[in-house]
Amino acid sequence: MIYLIVFLGTISLTFFYEKLKCSSKIVFFCIEILIILIPSLLGGYRSIYLGTDNQTYYYLFQYASSHSFIESLSPRRYPDIESGFMSLLWLISRVDSSFFSYAFFTSFITFAFIFKGAKYFKSRLSMTIIVMVYLFIYYCPMYNYVRQGIALSIVFFAYQYAENQKPVKFFLMIFVATLFHVSAVLAATIYFIFYFKEKIRFNKYVILIIIFVLAIVYGGPNFVSKFLLFLSNIGMRTDTLNSYANMFSSTSRFAFSLNLMFRSIPQLVICSICLRQTIELDGNMKAYYILCWLQFMFMTIGSVYEPFSRTALYFNYSEFILFAGISKYQKNVNNRYLVNWGIFLFCMLYWFIFTVFNRYGFNYPVYPYLTM
Repeated sequence: MIYLIVFLGTISLTFFYEKLKCSSKIVFFCIEILIILIPSLLGGYRSIYLGTDNQTYYYLFQYASSHSFIESLSPRRYPDIESGFMSLLWLISRVDSSFFSYAFFTSFITFAFIFKGAKYFKSRLSMTIIVMVYLFIYYCPMYNYVRQGIALSIVFFAYQYAENQKPVKFFLMIFVATLFHVSAVLAATIYFIFYFKEKIRFNKYVILIIIFVLAIVYGGPNFVSKFLLFLSNIGMRTDTLNSYANMFSSTSRFAFSLNLMFRSIPQLVICSICLRQTIELDGNMKAYYILCWLQFMFMTIGSVYEPFSRTALYFNYSEFILFAGISKYQKNVNNRYLVNWGIFLFCMLYWFIFTVFNRYGFNYPVYPYLTM
């Protein structure tokens, strides 16, 4: 329940920040800090056992706290950890060596870049929707991706430089992101997508047919298998049910995750239908649509080869902009309110199914409701 309260409180403050008319920069700055601080404090108070890598990172943090800066940059047991992340741990350890400090500061930096990235879109899109989508869909899974979470947020912040074709600033931010997770180098392709977006053409109907075929051929059997196993896990456990689940699983050519089926496919369908209208009002929406397709394809492959899922994360954040764009570019005000409520309910449902209700986490072994 505390997670839901924090999420709704942060979203409400963001909405207030977005609508506030005030000439004082100090007031805006104080509200910004409060918005970033609230979810960061929640992240700081999480259990050391929450997420897949926290214990490992805390051992690194303890190593940094007991060694010099130079020694921290090349830990003997973890030679592959990026220097930027080790430098950050060393700096944090000089403030305090508790797990809270490690968890709080890494959460703070991650969400600060997300919020600053969302702030860039304030003049034309809803910051509130961007923050809402991040909190409900990404906030808890980021407990598993601490280093990459920081890198992802820096890349999201760099979207503005790709949009405005400022290569020096964009690639500088990508370089900074690689200091926290080397995979961020792949995000350099984002700039070229924005640069060449006008040369790429889409046929809405062909795209929708492709999505439908992929969903049926690759996702259908595995979706049925996961649904049957889900029924078994909640108490409807029978030998017949399990045998059918195994049968459908063995016929699946691609291990489509239920997560991907639930989120990406409906999103791509809606964005494909609304694409022309959004592009007419904002040409950059086309680039975000391309990024959304890339994350879908990488996630599809990543269902059977995990590194591709990690790569997909750098393109996933495009959905913040797509959701906000679908809302913003509704010509009818009543339709806009309806869409906003639809996005909110979708995010709530997604969070409830994949984080709260499902103890086994489908893709992400994160259990915030057990410790908070």
